[in-house]
Amino acid sequence: MISEEIPDTYSGKSIIIKNCVKKFADITALNGLSFDINEGEIFSILGPNGAGKTTLINIMNGLLKPNKGEVFVGGHNIKTDLNEIKKK
Repeated sequence: MISEEIPDTYSGKSIIIKNCVKKFADITALNGLSFDINEGEIFSILGPNGAGKTTLINIMNGLLKPNKGEVFVGGHNIKTDLNEIKKK
């Protein structure tokens, strides 16, 4: 079930990243990243070393917290529903 925090326009999305920012001291790994992935869609993340790919995956897995922005996985907000995401 989709969390009430997700607007209706995002129903049918398995992952939603909205204005995600992650900084490590003076290094900005992610700077306002936004995208969404539809249910059943195949998606890949490509980029050179240092582009923030691993940082993004670690945020989606709950290993890191974003400094700003919203991340939803399976209809759950990683900030408030991390245990539900891990159950899935």
